[in-house]
This record gives sequence, C-alpha cells and structure tokens, in this order.
Amino acid sequence: MKQKTFLAFITILVFLSQTSLALQKLEDLSQGLPEGVRIYKYRSDDKRAVLYVAEMDRRYYPSIRFQTSVSNGRVLGRTTVRNMVQQATRNGKNALVAVNASFGVLGGSYEGVIENLHIQSEKVISPPNDHACFGVTKSGEFLMGNVKMNLSVKIVGREIQVQRLNQERDHNGSIALYTPQFGSSTRTNDGCEVVISDVAQPLTPKYKSRFTVSNVMSSGDTRIPRDGLVLSARKGSDTAKFLSNLKVGDQGELTLSFLPEKWNEVVEGIGGNSRLVKDGKIFEESYRGPKSTHDDPRTALGYNDKKLLLMVVDGRQGGYSIGMSYRDVASAMIELGATEAINLDGGSSSTFILNGNLINRPSGGQERDVLNAVFITN
Repeated sequence: MKQKTFLAFITILVFLSQTSLALQKLEDLSQGLPEGVRIYKYRSDDKRAVLYVAEMDRRYYPSIRFQTSVSNGRVLGRTTVRNMVQQATRNGKNALVAVNASFGVLGGSYEGVIENLHIQSEKVISPPNDHACFGVTKSGEFLMGNVKMNLSVKIVGREIQVQRLNQERDHNGSIALYTPQFGSSTRTNDGCEVVISDVAQPLTPKYKSRFTVSNVMSSGDTRIPRDGLVLSARKGSDTAKFLSNLKVGDQGELTLSFLPEKWNEVVEGIGGNSRLVKDGKIFEESYRGPKSTHDDPRTALGYNDKKLLLMVVDGRQGGYSIGMSYRDVASAMIELGATEAINLDGGSSSTFILNGNLINRPSGGQERDVLNAVFITN
C-alpha cells in the first residue's frame, strides 16, 4: 500500500513538473499607457527564457480593442510589424501594442498569402484551415476554436463551392476567389478567370450578393478591379470548362458564412497553428509534432473572461533566452490566467512592438518581414 502511495506521489510530481512553469516579473513597461493596458517583462524560473506580455482589460472595450492588420494593406507582400503600426497610425489608428501573427507563404509569387483565418474590420481576407482561430464579435465576445467557411457561387443553374480565398489555386480543380484585398492581380498561370461586377464589397461574415459576369478570360494573372472580384480555375479542370462557358451579362449569387454560427458575428479574427490551452488546461492534442517540443522563439495569444494576453518569447540566444516549447508557452499562459490560448507564428518572426518601438530581441538580429499582425488599439 505504501509503495502504491509513493508511486502515485511520484507520478503527480512528474506531471506537475511537465505542466507548471513559474515566471519572475522583471519589469513593468506600462508607463504612459492608458488604463486597461499593461506590459510586463518576465523570465522563466529556470532562467532559460525571457518573454514580454501585453494584458488588455476587457472591461474597457470598445475604447480599447483587439484589431488585425495585413502587411502593406493587402495580402501580397510582407513587411515588418513596426511598418504595419506606422501604416495604422497614418490611417487614424493608435496601435499601442503589436505582435506578429499568422503562418503563410514567405517567398515566390504568392509571398504574403496567409494560411489561416484573417478578418479585418469585418472584411474576410483569408479563410480558416484545420487549425485553431481567435475572433472578436461586434459585442466584444471572444471566440476560439476550429472554424469552417462555406463560400459558394450559384450561376446558370449550378452551385459550386469555392475552396480558396485570396490564396494560390490548388491542384484538384476547385475554384479560387480573389478580392481587391489580395493585390492588383491574381498572379495565376493559364486557366479560366471570370471577372464579376455589380457585387457587394467587401466580403464579410454572413455575406450574400448578386453579381454580373463582366469578363471571361482564358488566361491567368487577371487584374482585380477595385469594385469587383475574380473567379479562377486551373486550365483543363472541369471547373475551368464550366467557367469558360459563362457569358458576359450572366448573373449569379455569391454567399459566404461560417460555422459555428457565432463566427458570423466576428469583426476581427486571426488564425494560428495549434490550440495551446482549452478550458484552463493544457490542450494535449497540440503536443505531438516534433517542432512543438523544441525551445524556440514563440508568439501566442490567450484570454480569460477578464483580459486578453499577447505573448512573445525570445529565443535562440544563449546566455539571454533560448526560447520555449509549446508546452512551456501553454504553462506560462495558464500561470498568467489564460483559460484559452493559441500559438501564432514564431521563430525569427516573433516581434513585440510597444508604442511604435521594438522591445524584444528577434532571433534573426532584426525585425523580420511578416504576413500580418495583431494590435491592441485605443
């Protein structure tokens, strides 16, 4: 009996050692910030990692809020988080805090394409994939979880699902849709592309609009009109053949919605790659890949019913900070009070901007050009 008790005790100690992480507060960087926003610098108790955390008090919504930003005001291309803050300032936003956000395409003709959800000021810019997302509704409610998008076109008696939004066409013959937020043209190769006009702009959650076909082209890289959209399919696919038979003047309907239904109320949304914390506990399903166990620079987002947390962990810098594993980030989030959290892009991309200034130490020695960012604004 004593042996069983001892083994149970050891098991509990091992479990706690794997799931708990104490943080030492090094510095309060909140001076000059409005009430409702606090910034802290921490070190892990094992002195292996230095991290920066922004806390946004949810009671101050909407005067203080969470917002998203694509680089350079469009999908294509990349820029630094600091440049995105400067762009936001020119557009009348006061971004107090900004960190890097999503994973995506870092080079080639589709550099800048986001691989998960991006909703900005109610504009649906990128669709969700199979990984966790975070969203804020008009009323200030926070949502986290997996999201499904239904985007479809009805025309000449047929309904077709659109699988790609502001992303490179896939190889299975499905249709892609490009909006003005993507860039000046579709960047596609040969195929069939249909320009549609007389259509409501921009795409939003719970969207429905009639449209008119204004051009049918048997080539790629079509210019995207500011007041229109472009449907695109690969050459030789069944969908390309269908699109090629459309005629100028044909009318149809475009619809977009999300599941769960609550996501149709989202005004700002972002996607990560792994759920870190769910219902106040480490989300075990996210810790099976080899990359999740490495100590690396990390960026993460978490929240509870009182506050939003944005976290950047410095790493790959011996003697200063080597970084954290996914589990360590989750443990740190839980210690800071998060009941829900997701992992965002990390590594050299991990960047923390406070009042327009870089305050962390990116592992590449300088700010990296990234796809998008998230802000705390007032």
